[in-house]
Amino acid sequence: MRGADFPRRAAPGAIVLAAGLILLAVELSHPRAARSDFEFGFLFLFFRVSQALPLLGFGLALARVQMTAFIGSMLLFAVGMALGVWSEALFLANVSGAGLIDALFLTPPFSCMAVGLLLVAPLPLRRHSVLPAALLLGAALGLNISLSDPTTGSYEFVIGAAIAGCWLVAVPALAGRLVASCWFVIATRVVGAWLIAIGLMLGALQLIPLPY
Repeated sequence: MRGADFPRRAAPGAIVLAAGLILLAVELSHPRAARSDFEFGFLFLFFRVSQALPLLGFGLALARVQMTAFIGSMLLFAVGMALGVWSEALFLANVSGAGLIDALFLTPPFSCMAVGLLLVAPLPLRRHSVLPAALLLGAALGLNISLSDPTTGSYEFVIGAAIAGCWLVAVPALAGRLVASCWFVIATRVVGAWLIAIGLMLGALQLIPLPY
C-alpha cells in the first residue's frame, strides 16, 4: 500500500521542485544585462551559500512535523520575511554603519547555528520549536534581503528573493517526507552538526580583524 501511495505523496514535492528548477533555468539563460530586478532577487540566495544553507536545513526540520505545522511554519516564515523587510527603515534609523555590516555578515552564521541546533534537538522539542523558529528565521532573512536590495523604490528584488527563500525551505521539507524515518533521523543530525560547525567558522571569519 505504501508503494502504491508513493506517487500521490511525492506529487507536491515534485511539482514544487520542477517549478523552481524551471524558473531558475529560465533566469540563468538570460544574459546578466537583460535580467530584471525580480530575476536578480530570485538568484540572490542561490549565489549566497551561507544564506541558502540554513533555509535548506530548516526545510529538513519541517519534514517530520504534521502537515498543519508545516503549513503554519511556511506562513509564519513568509510573515517573518515581511516583518524583516518592513523593519529595514527602523533598523537603519537606529543602527550605525558598523551595525549594518554586522547584520549583513553575522546573520547567516547565527542562522546556520540556530538551525543546526534545531536539527540535533530531540524530535519532540523540534516539533514545538519550528513555529517560532520560522518567524525568526524569516525576519532575519527578510532584513538581510532588504538591506542587500540594490534597487530603490521597487520591491521586485525583494519579492524574487522571498520566493526563492520559500522554495529553498519547501523542497527539502516535502522531499524529506518520502525518506525512511531511520535514515532521515541520522541524516538530519549529521546536517545539523555540519551547520553548527559552518556557522561557527563563518562567524569566526567575520569577527577576525583584517590585517590591513
